[in-house]
Amino acid sequence: MTNIDNRGAGAAVAKAQLEADLKPMAAMIKGLTNVKTKEDIAEFIGGYEGGLVAGGKPESSVKVMISRARRIAKTWTATDKKLNDWHGLKSPADGQKLVKALAKDCGGLTELYKKLAPKAAETETADQSEPTPETESESEPLASDAPALRHLYSEFVQKAHDAGYTNDEIKEFIANI
Repeated sequence: MTNIDNRGAGAAVAKAQLEADLKPMAAMIKGLTNVKTKEDIAEFIGGYEGGLVAGGKPESSVKVMISRARRIAKTWTATDKKLNDWHGLKSPADGQKLVKALAKDCGGLTELYKKLAPKAAETETADQSEPTPETESESEPLASDAPALRHLYSEFVQKAHDAGYTNDEIKEFIANI
């Protein structure tokens, strides 16, 4: 038996990881403080994209991350009709209140992004018409903008490794789903 506290060390790593996951969300909320209009969103997203590219993120990851940031920003400013209708937002103050409230219970931007998404069953029946250029610009990204499945799998494997899973455990999990 050793004098090393492995359980405590593991807990310290978990705490650091959880705190690291929350930093982007805090930065997002702080960054959105002065974002009020669609033009502000475009400028904010442009800066976000530039920072991600300059930081060396691959283009496929950048697209996904921008999509997440855009949904959060549109909810924050209450500038997207579909999101406003789904969440009952009447003003930017409503959007900011919602984002801040949901952010408290989220482990990161991805989880917040998912919580802000209109549910598929509700949105499919809400509007069966073809999108026009006017409504298309306000809606969520198209399926054609989705990252390749290979990239998603690669991200999953990387996150699993980061969480301490071995290749054998990952293979077993994939085989069972």
